[in-house]
Amino acid sequence: MPVFHSVRHIRAHPQLLLLAFMIFVQGSAYGSTLPYLSITAIRELGMSDQAYSVLVFVTSASAVTISVSLGILSDLTGAGS
Repeated sequence: MPVFHSVRHIRAHPQLLLLAFMIFVQGSAYGSTLPYLSITAIRELGMSDQAYSVLVFVTSASAVTISVSLGILSDLTGAGS
């Protein structure tokens, strides 16, 4: 299975194992603080609900656009192979 091939590849390269761990920690930190983002933005910083919605939409759309663009660029240049 391709999943197990990827796991074996990561285990064989310590720098990839460290990178995978760092991505896991970053995701955990982001996931644990995300529920409080709206409370902080709306109550503490005084943003309106509409402004917060626009902020979330723009950052999400930007993240998708940048990720897809970098993925296409990576595929075209052969980076990572």
